Amino acid sequence: MVKPTIVIYKYLLNSSPAVAVSQTTIDNIKSVINNDVATLANGYFTGLTIEEYNGRPDDDPRFVMVDSEFGMIQTNGYISVACRQSITGGSGSSFVARSGNTLMYGGMLFETSPTLSTIRHESGHTFINFEHPFDFVAVALNELSVMNYASTGKRTDTFSQKDIEASKFSYSRPLGNISPDYDPEGSSFKISEKIIIKKYIDP
Repeated sequence: MVKPTIVIYKYLLNSSPAVAVSQTTIDNIKSVINNDVATLANGYFTGLTIEEYNGRPDDDPRFVMVDSEFGMIQTNGYISVACRQSITGGSGSSFVARSGNTLMYGGMLFETSPTLSTIRHESGHTFINFEHPFDFVAVALNELSVMNYASTGKRTDTFSQKDIEASKFSYSRPLGNISPDYDPEGSSFKISEKIIIKKYIDP
């Protein structure tokens, strides 16, 4: 796929009257994308186009609600980033649509003042398809990762060296690939092209 375009909404989702997202939060989201995400996947996500939408997600005809709380631009090549007053069961959430290991589109949703660590965590889900390590390996055996919850004692504030290495492996592909994550037929890395949609809600 082409590198995604990021759309950051400058007003809270479903706010009435419209409530502005703080400039600090917008700057933090842009900083994570431009500086932290850029270290992942062998630098594939450097130089991304970031659009700041001067309105609520509700005002953007591209934006589609997918449940009572969450929505995104459901168009290939877009990642939308929105904030709302509260999220049931968490402080950050992400929604990702992939075909095989290819990112089609996605979205991130945060409460009004997300920490940098929360923004990095949801970015890991959205950009790299990272899961929670503790869902697959006993906490005692987990490496340090921004994808762990703080309660595990294995959470880092930034992408750890293991996170960076894992992202490089995820985007390492054999000769003959036509994008960073689409493999030629017959490759041992070839996986299903079925579109899979995942949603995460994180504390």
